[in-house]
Amino acid sequence: MFVEGKIMTIAIDGTAAKFYNGSGIGNYSKELIKNILQTNNNHLIEICYNEKPNFNFKNSFWELCNSPLKLNSFYDLVLNLHNGIGLPNFNCEKIISTIHDIIPSKIPNTVSECYLKIYNENIFKILEKSNLIITVSKFSKNDIMKTFSIKDNKIHITYLSHSEIYKPLDKNFCENFLKLKYKIDFKYILYVGSFSPRKNILGLIDAFSKICCKNNEINLIIVGVKGSSYEIYLNECIKLKITNRVFFTGFVKTSHLPYFYNNALCFVYPSFYEGFGLPPLEAMACKTPVITSNLTSMPEILKDSPLYVNPYDPHDIYEKLNLILKDDNLRNFLSEKGFNHSKNFSWKNTSLKTLDLFEKI
Repeated sequence: MFVEGKIMTIAIDGTAAKFYNGSGIGNYSKELIKNILQTNNNHLIEICYNEKPNFNFKNSFWELCNSPLKLNSFYDLVLNLHNGIGLPNFNCEKIISTIHDIIPSKIPNTVSECYLKIYNENIFKILEKSNLIITVSKFSKNDIMKTFSIKDNKIHITYLSHSEIYKPLDKNFCENFLKLKYKIDFKYILYVGSFSPRKNILGLIDAFSKICCKNNEINLIIVGVKGSSYEIYLNECIKLKITNRVFFTGFVKTSHLPYFYNNALCFVYPSFYEGFGLPPLEAMACKTPVITSNLTSMPEILKDSPLYVNPYDPHDIYEKLNLILKDDNLRNFLSEKGFNHSKNFSWKNTSLKTLDLFEKI
């Protein structure tokens, strides 16, 4: 353990913050680094990067991370923020790795072949070489402990947070912005996230198709990069004859997401598996009512603020959607409850807890 009060030289891997902005890990890295630099008063901190010439995102961000982090001098501590991949081979005394979740171990068919290969080649080395593991929920901690037989005192929890841009905004402004920028001039249910099968977009589309039978005014907007599963989701919409009611926006700038959240009737996130699950918290910070899965980390993070559904039951998703859409009082109640709950999270608190762990290693 480092001597308390000692000034340490610390390298933080900023590769994800620099090259993967807009993703979950990219936003986590960016916000945590920014807040650590703002709150740190004790240590000498340098942000380091892995860089490759002619880097192509089609070859995967994880390939960029997979080479050891290059350190220009010796550091007391290195903080790795993207599941431990890219640990330095030398030039440091201690290593802390953030492991957000172990999705490749639990449901390997829901991640890319590239990431699965890199994860399987590295995960045991990461767990062995890291002096301390940070994870993002009690659920993820228990998952890691049970799967890899890691001792309790090696894993510490620091919750994530929504960024400051997620807040209540003027509804008319949001409505006009979306109409002008995205040609959205209708009421809608919202999903924001990746197109991974574990997000259960198929279940959401199935549930929404039943809403379409009763309501001609409300549409479904699915925000996210159109990954390899896009054709599956589109074909499901074709089969259910609701292609005119479901809108896939593709990639949306992070700075535009608050407008989507604020203008939505509700936000739906029926995921099968989450280590934390940040989008529902972002929606709550915008005073948007949330429907989400009752599995994995979601009840731990969101408490009694959303409506919960069984993600394996599309009819349950439909019933909760129908309930929230027809009951203004319920929507208002959940909006306030979720908004108040979102105030319990901040990147400043996350950074302070992370800095505190530097002293404990």
